[in-house]
Amino acid sequence: MKVLRFLTLLSAAALVVAATSCSNDDEPEASNKADNENKIEKEYEENGDLTRCDLDDFRAATYTFDDEGYCNEATSCGMTATDFHNKVVGHLWKEDNSWEILDDGKPDPLSIWEEGICGYGTQSYNFIDDASFKILFYADAYPADCFWLREYTYNAEHRAVECESSSPIYIGLEFHPLSVSEVDGVTYMYTVRFAGIRGGGSSGYQNVYWLTSFKMIPDEDIESYEAKFPTDFTTL
Repeated sequence: MKVLRFLTLLSAAALVVAATSCSNDDEPEASNKADNENKIEKEYEENGDLTRCDLDDFRAATYTFDDEGYCNEATSCGMTATDFHNKVVGHLWKEDNSWEILDDGKPDPLSIWEEGICGYGTQSYNFIDDASFKILFYADAYPADCFWLREYTYNAEHRAVECESSSPIYIGLEFHPLSVSEVDGVTYMYTVRFAGIRGGGSSGYQNVYWLTSFKMIPDEDIESYEAKFPTDFTTL
């Protein structure tokens, strides 16, 4: 079992992750084999977006990252700035589930919850407009149910949501949105997400990425959902 001790806010605060792990002997299921692993690239080439891809397709894919820390597949096939504005902005997205992307580029067959990730609670993003979002989360260090209003830009080249960062090892990446799709009347956003940093690798640290699905909160429920997170994180 893999146990990660994530510091509060992960990508939002660009904090370091300390980790210990041991090997996972579980093999990916047949849907994760080579016959499906390139489907997202093929789907984008044929249709210009990934709306026909489902969660199983994204979990079966292989992800690679460039020297700057961006996901190559998301840069090639992720949501354009126009699609992001039309489909994501103006809505609140609650984290539904996450899978760590392992060293071989495959998402872990087990979710972070099944793997026993410690010290981490879900995050929700309310994209208020094209320049600001509100993160909603539980900060166990205080403890408090918090909101954090942040400015962001959409990197059209890398198809990524980014916040300004002064850290030499953190590019400011929040996540790459891959697709927004409806499943059984519920709207989901699938993303490759920067989750934090932990020791290891030739440079002394490794970026940690997750494949994360977010569920859209109905617009009429946004106000009541946000009310559950009354504490301004910047005042703590």
